[in-house]
Amino acid sequence: RLKIPKSHLTFVFKYLSRVSFTEFKKIVRIHDALQLIEKGYLQSNTIESLASKVGFSSYSPFYTTFKEVTGISPQIYIKKK
Repeated sequence: RLKIPKSHLTFVFKYLSRVSFTEFKKIVRIHDALQLIEKGYLQSNTIESLASKVGFSSYSPFYTTFKEVTGISPQIYIKKK
C-alpha cells in the first residue's frame, strides 16, 4: 500500500527505532499479554489461549519470548501478580 519495498521499510524502522520490526512485534505482543493478565484474562482462560490471542502460534514461542522480554517465565509472573 505504501509502494515502498519491504526491505527498505524494515531498514528505516530499525534505523530509527534501534530495534528490528520482528523484535518490536514480539515486545508489543508480550505487552498485550501482560495487560490481559492484569485484567484477569487467565481467570477464565489458559496460558495457551493467551498465547494464541496475542498472536503466537503456540505456547512454546510465547514462553520463550515472554521470558526474553520480561526476564521471568509466565508462571512466575502470574504467581507474583
